[in-house]
Amino acid sequence: MNHQKNLAAAVAQLEPILAEGDILFTRLRTPFGRQIADASASWASHVGIALRDEHGTWRVAESRIPLSCYSSLESFLARSEDCSVVARRLRGGLEPAQVAALRESAERRFGQWYDTGFKYDRQQRAFCSKFAYDVYREALGIEIGRKESFRELLARNPEPRLGFWRWWYFGSIPWDRITVTPASQLESSLLSDVYDRRSA
Repeated sequence: MNHQKNLAAAVAQLEPILAEGDILFTRLRTPFGRQIADASASWASHVGIALRDEHGTWRVAESRIPLSCYSSLESFLARSEDCSVVARRLRGGLEPAQVAALRESAERRFGQWYDTGFKYDRQQRAFCSKFAYDVYREALGIEIGRKESFRELLARNPEPRLGFWRWWYFGSIPWDRITVTPASQLESSLLSDVYDRRSA
């Protein structure tokens, strides 16, 4: 019951202040989501892009298991701990033509399988932060977040928990693999804060 109340409150507070193209960050409720956040020493473990459909209803373009797609705003928030979310917006906002370019770029990627290896350079596969990064870069020429190796990523973590990731990668972490994280996007100076409903 508390989850449903939190979800209703989050949706009611967020919908009136959203703008198309806003980037939404959540912390997935699953152990896997917590491991993603912990690896980057961040609250965030998932990201999507807010867009309206032809009826004006909010939805979120995202890469999720198993395929990249649109999700309803409700289902996107429902997967977050306590339905918590952070909304951030490109500084200066977006023109209608830019929103249209974002939508086209996002929809072009729909149907891509989720990449559980988080390898940025793997063609025809995506993960949430790669999806958002590529959509903004292709549509607007703007890089939200940064590409980095696993070695660089984990070196910034004061208490990296490597046991899970050794298991995830069958005993050997691919240290030189390039990826992009929700954490680097949440911290991007190109974005300004719109809404912050963040659980501890």
